[in-house]
Amino acid sequence: MLAPVNLAAFTSKDRAKSCVVLLLALGQLFAAQAQTVHSVWEDLSFFGWLDQYSLNTATYNYVGPEACVPTSSVNAMTYLQNSASNYFGTALTGITYADWMAVDATLVSSSYMDTSPSEGTYYNHIPYALNKYIIEEKGFSLVHFSGMFPTSYWDVAPYDKPSYIYDGHPRANFFLDSLAAGYATIFSIEYGGGGGHELLAVGFDWTDANSDGIIQSSENAKLYFVDPLDSSATYSGGYPSGNAKLTYGHIWNAAESTNSNLRIDYNQYGGSLPYESSNYASTGTATIDTVFAMSVPEPSTFSLVGASGFAVILMRRRRRA
Repeated sequence: MLAPVNLAAFTSKDRAKSCVVLLLALGQLFAAQAQTVHSVWEDLSFFGWLDQYSLNTATYNYVGPEACVPTSSVNAMTYLQNSASNYFGTALTGITYADWMAVDATLVSSSYMDTSPSEGTYYNHIPYALNKYIIEEKGFSLVHFSGMFPTSYWDVAPYDKPSYIYDGHPRANFFLDSLAAGYATIFSIEYGGGGGHELLAVGFDWTDANSDGIIQSSENAKLYFVDPLDSSATYSGGYPSGNAKLTYGHIWNAAESTNSNLRIDYNQYGGSLPYESSNYASTGTATIDTVFAMSVPEPSTFSLVGASGFAVILMRRRRRA
């Protein structure tokens, strides 16, 4: 038990010192409480590590340099398959690197993403192609989509913007919510000098120092992703040989507003295959201009679907009996 303190024994000088110490302690406490820490992660081991340059052969019309969107989509669907294997089995992207390449070849074709060796992939083909592949072709109707695309990105026929695609550039909260919910989240960036690239989000670390919801550059927030230019953690003979590689970019709001565009820069691999460990350079400041998420069914949902299917089988057996 602590001994009682005789306040009368304190001099005015002692009391003044005590007040200063108390104020400093309170200041530190309030400063600590003022910041908000955001840290969300998905399981890196679930992601595919297909390299877009794997399609850079005559068989695929040398589409590799422009195949970032379909390749990131394959790596994202592999995540879906692994995180909800009871629902997908191996039917979404298969189990081998060759299987992934085959899915990628399907997605780049004219009836899906129509990825061109000269022009890449139009943004408005992404929701259409993935809905066609996952739901219409594969029958996985429990998968849901969401996203943020500026309306101006939908000026190319023939696909209208779905109702689940919100208008505008992506916001930090979309990434935080999507990753926290375990969604497969692909996003595009536009370089300062033109052109763009598609990446697959894995995690987000951000300490909002003043809890204002705005990512200042000085807060050093990091968005982690699998880059289809450099997607493998290991290379054998210069070619991808296993496990998804984690890359991160420095991310911030362009202006002092939560509605301002998100900027990103990172050290990007600049080569093709075979891999060259020294071939990296800064992207410079790029803008995150679209984001598209695919949700994994809740285990309870597809368990109920499975259970109802089993009940139907039992009923049929009883009727036959």
